Amino acid sequence: MEDRQTRTFALWLIIAMVAITVLIGLGSWLIAGKIMKTNNASQQAIENSGNEESPTPSENP
Repeated sequence: MEDRQTRTFALWLIIAMVAITVLIGLGSWLIAGKIMKTNNASQQAIENSGNEESPTPSENP
């Protein structure tokens, strides 16, 4: 009886560990995706602001 209980507990422990690993992996993947989107958006904003600002000094010397 005790052996069966131990086996069941070990099985649940393994299932829980796999589930936690999957959740952490998914979470980090989603966070990395958001960071990449933010970096792309900020890079785009920097490029856009650079394009807008560069003609200004030549217009007003």
